[in-house]
Formats: sequence, C-alpha cells, structure tokens
Amino acid sequence: MIFLQRPYEWVAASLESSVNHFPLIELVFNSVDKTILYYLIWLVLRAAYLLHRHRKTGKKIPIYKEGLFHALFIYIVLLLQLTVFRNEETFWTVEYHKIDWTAIHWLPLVDTVKLFYGDSGFSAWYNSWGNVVWFMPLGFVGPYLFRKKCSFLKVTAIGFLFSAMIEFLQLIFQTGVTHIDDVFFNTLGAAIGYGIWVSSKKHSSAERTIDYKGRKQ
Repeated sequence: MIFLQRPYEWVAASLESSVNHFPLIELVFNSVDKTILYYLIWLVLRAAYLLHRHRKTGKKIPIYKEGLFHALFIYIVLLLQLTVFRNEETFWTVEYHKIDWTAIHWLPLVDTVKLFYGDSGFSAWYNSWGNVVWFMPLGFVGPYLFRKKCSFLKVTAIGFLFSAMIEFLQLIFQTGVTHIDDVFFNTLGAAIGYGIWVSSKKHSSAERTIDYKGRKQ
C-alpha cells in the first residue's frame, strides 16, 4: 500500500485475530489505497483538460456537477477495485485466464437462499443487500449528471450492463465468483437509486413551489 499502510497495520494488529471477515477489511484497505492513487492521476489529467477547455471555449462547468463527476469516478474505480482488481492486482498486472463457462452460477437466488440458511448471516446479507447498496449510487448520481439522457429504463439497463461487465471480468481474470444473483441485486440497486433520485427531485420541486407561493403572498 502507498497511502494506507500504517492505518492498515494498526487495524490488523487490533482486529485480525478477532474478526472472522478480516480479509474483507484488508480488501477494502487495498481497494481504497489504489483508488486514491488512480484518483490523483485522474485529477491531474482532468485539471489539464478543464484548463485547456476553458482557454479554448471560455465555458465553465458548474461546481456541483464537477463534484458529482469526481464522486462518480471515485465510485466506479473503487467498485472495480473491490470486485475485479482485488488485493495487490492493478489494471496492468492482472492476468488473463481461459474462460471456463461452467464456473458461472446461472441458477438465480438458489445460492443466496442457501446462505441465509447457513452459519454466516453476514455473508448472506452482504451478498444480497450489500450488492444492492453498492449500485444505488449509480442510479442516483447518474441522473444528476445526465438529466436529459436518463430514464428509469436507461439507468436500469446501465446498471445491468455494468454489473454483467464486472461479472465477466471476474470470470476472465479469475478474481471472483461469477454469479447471476450479483447481476440481479446490482440491477435492483441501480433501479432503487434512480427511484431515490426521482423522489428527491419531486421533494425539491415541491419545496420550491411552496417557497414561491409564500413569497408571492
């Protein structure tokens, strides 16, 4: 690790022997550390692009929109690090493997139900609702950035395709288990995220209407 080695060592010394799911904590530290590195590189490139664009066109991007764009970049990179480029692997060191189509878990929800009847309740909840939560930001932030181009079907389709891409990359890199349940829960998460965006948009519009009526009086 480049940035989080000392915090990781402190957490490892405190929790490694007492937490059953410590490999997940280690994965999070590694993923966040790599995400920080990629974000700093991207930040320099993004700043250079915006400076060039401003000199050429004079146009400025709203601060809130640029902030959301940065948040979306961090989110996507972190998600890929957690699911595909795990541990010490990077975009340029990961190894390709021959595709084993028999390794794909095609039967929906069977393994998820088994997990709920197993000994680890954490694994059951993380593999189901954890996958939902991880994709909610995609359905929520996307419409804020691309309002005119987003609809429920488009956002849901993007969630489905992005999840399917992750599962396929896990298959060819052998960095995870390719499972149809993950695609189902990820897509559900994107749809719920879009629903939250629609709800927040309606709430915001209602507040502006009330405020306008109050001022008019």
